[in-house]
Amino acid sequence: MITRNGRNRCLMAAALVAWFASWTSTARSAPPSAIAPFATPIAKAHQAVWAAHLSVAVEAKNVLGMTLVLIPPGEFLMGSTPEQVEHALQWLKALPRAAPGEAERIRNEEQPQHRVVFPRPFRIGRTEVTVGQYR
Repeated sequence: MITRNGRNRCLMAAALVAWFASWTSTARSAPPSAIAPFATPIAKAHQAVWAAHLSVAVEAKNVLGMTLVLIPPGEFLMGSTPEQVEHALQWLKALPRAAPGEAERIRNEEQPQHRVVFPRPFRIGRTEVTVGQYR
């Protein structure tokens, strides 16, 4: 069952996909960059439009057989806000056995929140690199 909010997201994503499809058939310039946050259907629409613009597949295999996916240009916020860090530290205190040094890691590595921009499309592995692929 799709909730009202879920239905609205699906309709919005469908409208965006239709707009992208009409945009790619008429425009000669590069498609717009993806700006997070956005839902999965919108991310897939961005991928499809950029793949069409670059005349490549969304997924491709390299010589090692690794599946690589196309990541369109865009931007997102990486890291956590001070409020999110504080919430994570409080949650960590409630765990019966937290990993040693985890609180320090959260304090040091989760902030400050900052903007990350990918100016060009790139490919990244769908899964982690295995030991065999690394060798």
